[in-house]
Amino acid sequence: MNSAFVAVYLLAMIGIGVYNARRARTRETFLVAGRQSGVVLVAGSLVATILAGSTTIGLAGMAFTKGLVAAWWLLAGVVGLIFLALFFAERIRASGEYTLTGLLAAQYGPAVRRPAAVVIAVGWVGIIAAQVVAAGKVLAAATGGSAPVWMAVATAVFLTYTLLGGQLSVLQTDLWQAVLILAGLAALLAAAWGRAGGFAALAQLPPGATRFPVNAELPAWPLVSMVVAVGLPYTIGPDLASRLFCARDERTARRAVWLSAAVLAPTAFAIATMGLLARVLLPDIEPGQALPALVGLCLPGWLGALAYAAILAALISTGGTCLLTSATILAVDVLGWREEHEVLRGTRTAAASIALIALAAAWSKPDIIQSLLWAYMAYTCGLGVPLVAGFFRERLGLTARGALAAMAAGGGLGLAGKLCGRDLALPALALAAAFLWLGSRCGRRER
Repeated sequence: MNSAFVAVYLLAMIGIGVYNARRARTRETFLVAGRQSGVVLVAGSLVATILAGSTTIGLAGMAFTKGLVAAWWLLAGVVGLIFLALFFAERIRASGEYTLTGLLAAQYGPAVRRPAAVVIAVGWVGIIAAQVVAAGKVLAAATGGSAPVWMAVATAVFLTYTLLGGQLSVLQTDLWQAVLILAGLAALLAAAWGRAGGFAALAQLPPGATRFPVNAELPAWPLVSMVVAVGLPYTIGPDLASRLFCARDERTARRAVWLSAAVLAPTAFAIATMGLLARVLLPDIEPGQALPALVGLCLPGWLGALAYAAILAALISTGGTCLLTSATILAVDVLGWREEHEVLRGTRTAAASIALIALAAAWSKPDIIQSLLWAYMAYTCGLGVPLVAGFFRERLGLTARGALAAMAAGGGLGLAGKLCGRDLALPALALAAAFLWLGSRCGRRER
């Protein structure tokens, strides 16, 4: 049953790519789906993109060990989405750009385009690799077989529909996968809740496991740091911005962000609750196996296959979105291809290259959340402040020199903290802001 259901799902995703292959023949349709997508389509893509390996399997594993406060791993993203809807969604759509680094170049000038693009293109390989790792584990648990082989199968699926239909395929597959993800998670939560005994099961957990918003495992200051470091890429992230570039207009972009935030907030608590229920029902498993193990225990037959497909959809959808985002940035902003035939051919070539690199990384280091943390840290600390401040560049008197200084200083300190095993996200952001102001001031004095 599981194998048949998963096979149908994977073939359906490829089928959507085949369907859109003839339509995605121009730069506008391949990169931004013709800029004609409605609220539901954009919101569905945002939900499917955000519900990734870390926010499903990883979040449940964190809840298994840290308690209900693990919901902040996704709720931080919801906070970021609220700021995106309030201040930036309409401005991003109104820019008419194809990539977030193109928007950054429009803010500060062409000097910042390539360095920022390299940071994103390299960093997002880690995110894609994380989805590949998790997809291989889920497929191995659902159908048997070797996880590395299934990693290759998952990579081939989202690479195929991305190459064929570009953004048209990514948006459409994301919408259907968002529906599948939410339905599967709801079925799993209901089954696990009933099997464990509801609220009586939660009473069996250690003291503090159900405390929220903080507990001994996640005190206030580390929580603030996590919300900023994880939430900022949701406010101004390249994969989410790529969804907004596809929206029909500025109002559509803003409404889609609000809708996705409304869906994701309760989903965060639902996934964290499943991690707690797994700790009650299966106390001896590895935390990272909480969701797949619950499926095997609580859902028989086709419902189990649905839940496995839902978890897999969370990984495949994010992989496809991040792949096309990073490939577009590599082709357009790093390599500088501008002509339509160059963009189409170059983006497809870049996507295939990035997918193979991500697969190789997944085979060599299968770790979900750590891969994401490295990518988030490099991007957030290096580019977060210049991107947000860039919307107010003229009022603040910011320059390209200041933006480059902020990228180097903030990103460098953030990565140094990771190398030393310390969380320096907030100091790195403060340093980036200081260098952005100082660098801009020096640039103005020279002129």
